[in-house]
Amino acid sequence: MPPRARSGRTLTILAAGFLALDGLLLGLSGWWELNLPRLGAGAVLLGAAGVVVLFWKRQRVRLEEIADARAALRAEAGELRDLLRQRRAN
Repeated sequence: MPPRARSGRTLTILAAGFLALDGLLLGLSGWWELNLPRLGAGAVLLGAAGVVVLFWKRQRVRLEEIADARAALRAEAGELRDLLRQRRAN
């Protein structure tokens, strides 16, 4: 795995973990003091952590699709180049 992908993974995990921890602690403090707005804010932060992970996985799939498309385009361009060389040789 290239260093750039590793750093992106690390930052994503760090961001999701930070949001989850904040949400959990805020939710627990809201539950402890029976403070519904604080409990709701904690739930929103926990949900945001889940959204970060889901979008990260979606981005990884799309990047793999782009890499596959680039490889197919590169192969097609090579075939066209070979065809042109054959035509010029004849």
